[in-house]
Amino acid sequence: MRIVRLYKINKVLLEHGLDDLIPAKWLPWYARLMRHSIFWIRNKHKDKTAGERITCLLYTSDAADE
Repeated sequence: MRIVRLYKINKVLLEHGLDDLIPAKWLPWYARLMRHSIFWIRNKHKDKTAGERITCLLYTSDAADE
């Protein structure tokens, strides 16, 4: 169950492009490997600013909780 939950959390973060907000020099090699190994999850909000992506993520999380 923990792995499924971790996958869902990562999927939401990657779909909203929040991995792009972390500078590459701060990402450890295993985080970059994980990102590239889940290649089928694309950033669906490339056209939005960082603030808009975070807001969209929060609204998505609220909707999922209900």
